[in-house]
Amino acid sequence: MHFEDNNFSGGLPSELGFLTKMELMYIYESSVTGPIATELGTLTNLMALDLEWNDLQGLVPSELSHLTALVMLWLNDNDNLTFSLPTELGNLEQLEHLFLQGASINGTISPELTNGWTNLQVLNVSDTLISGTLPTQFCTLPVVDFDCSGSLCGCDCNC
Repeated sequence: MHFEDNNFSGGLPSELGFLTKMELMYIYESSVTGPIATELGTLTNLMALDLEWNDLQGLVPSELSHLTALVMLWLNDNDNLTFSLPTELGNLEQLEHLFLQGASINGTISPELTNGWTNLQVLNVSDTLISGTLPTQFCTLPVVDFDCSGSLCGCDCNC
């Protein structure tokens, strides 16, 4: 499913959860508003979920942790998407690319969250409100992008 660069109005319909055989969902730059539908957690064959550059709001549902085939997740540049990363997202063991930059993410990235992310290759958490120390597992990734600041440190950034 490719819906990019549209002028949709409203949120993601819960009926998307009925498309259980879907493998790719690209709904970016489409003016989607509201929360991420928890029903997306039923799309267990989904390998790519791209919701960047919309106006999504609220919390990232822990139901996304059921997307065990997910390889790529883009939630970046949703200014009103505020969340702490649910530790359940550590179940995404196939995850290789995670883009969260520009989202109003709060809290820390706990080491427990990252234990399942053994395939992670790319992490971008720049321009977020994440604080604390980046887990050392991320320092060896091929691509890691974050703002070295007084609130977020680790790898080559001194606390």
